[in-house]
Amino acid sequence: MAMHFLYILIVVLQASSLRMSETNNLLVESISKCIISIANKYFVSDEPVIVYRPATTSCRDNESYGHALEQMIFQNLHEVMNLQTISLGCFREHYSSNSQIKPSSCIIILPNVHWKLQGTFARVYLMIISAMFKNRNIKVMIIPGTVYKSNVITNLMIKSILQSVWYESRIDNVIILVPHAIYKDSTYIRVEFLDIYSWFPQNQKPCSRNVTEITLIDQWMVSSNLFNKNVDFFPSKPLKNLQGCPVTVGTSYLPPFIFVSGDNTFSGLLHNLLFVIGRKLNVTFSFELVERVGKFDIMTPVSFSSHNLPDDCVTSYPYFKYILSWYVHAAPIPKWKGIVMGFQQIMWFLVILAFIFGTVTFWLFSNIHLMKYITLIEAIMNSLRTYLGMSIKIELRGSLSAVFFTLWLCYCMLIYTAYQSYLIGFLTNPGEYSPINTEEELI
Repeated sequence: MAMHFLYILIVVLQASSLRMSETNNLLVESISKCIISIANKYFVSDEPVIVYRPATTSCRDNESYGHALEQMIFQNLHEVMNLQTISLGCFREHYSSNSQIKPSSCIIILPNVHWKLQGTFARVYLMIISAMFKNRNIKVMIIPGTVYKSNVITNLMIKSILQSVWYESRIDNVIILVPHAIYKDSTYIRVEFLDIYSWFPQNQKPCSRNVTEITLIDQWMVSSNLFNKNVDFFPSKPLKNLQGCPVTVGTSYLPPFIFVSGDNTFSGLLHNLLFVIGRKLNVTFSFELVERVGKFDIMTPVSFSSHNLPDDCVTSYPYFKYILSWYVHAAPIPKWKGIVMGFQQIMWFLVILAFIFGTVTFWLFSNIHLMKYITLIEAIMNSLRTYLGMSIKIELRGSLSAVFFTLWLCYCMLIYTAYQSYLIGFLTNPGEYSPINTEEELI
């Protein structure tokens, strides 16, 4: 019986309504002045304003939805404030657009539909706006298409609109302008106030997932064209205390961000970061593997690149960049390699070439010029002794032999001194191999 009574009551309350398109010129002018006052204070002057005209069908139906309110809004925005406007209306293929313009404010006029559908149309309009302009920080002003006599129906309509906008678009800079009509025996008399409604995350239960509490933040007095409180309509809405709200985090194994041990214990950078955030905001995070749980509130880690990062996303600082770095300890150089590392390859080639020429010259001098026959092995040993700074027994005849032998001894002395200096330094501190810089070197 109580349910039947509630149903009859709601039907009667819905019947006591007034369509915005049927209002008189005085109310339309008052609403327009209120909108211009808000726009003049909160809208950015050098950025365009989106005005979404009421529409319920696609553009193919060729249905017109123009009425006095939207015409006056356009006129005042252009003439009084000199603002550029972007007009949206029927359901064209807006989702395929990719505009580079970033409007920071929006005025939405909802159509004359059932109060439950007001939130649906507000959600669809903002989905189109988000798809086109990709700006979740936009300031939104919504004017419902119908004025209800009952405060109960009005509050339900406002909650439906704010809930739909928050759930779908995650936009919180929203105010709703609702005329406060005066009736006498179900007959519309006049509107004395324009109520300005919004919502605040800290007042919502549970966990700000849904809009459960709305706030009347101010009233526009029609008689004086002034606000009653003149408060901030778009204040900052930080989340400071979520009252122990449980949040399920869907995650996956991805070191060093998330580690998962055998007993389903989670750790890692993101785990510790969320733990600190939860302690500051009074949130209880519970971690579950994505493949084990079907429903979760947030998911981390999520990889983004410059190609798929949403345009309206702002990265926090500090942030984690997913780059793997392999640190391989440089191995010490064995001391035995100092024997061959004294000279570079080209230098060793020249030293060996000079050794061969010197050996052949000694052998020719002894066998042809001095007529003292020696074997090639003896000539090689003589050259090697001079390289090592050892004495040899040799007989010189003529200036040519003396000049050659003098130059040869000077050359051998220089080579021996240079090699000996490097070898002593290397044996003292062999050093390490150069670090590995590429994957090819590692493999």
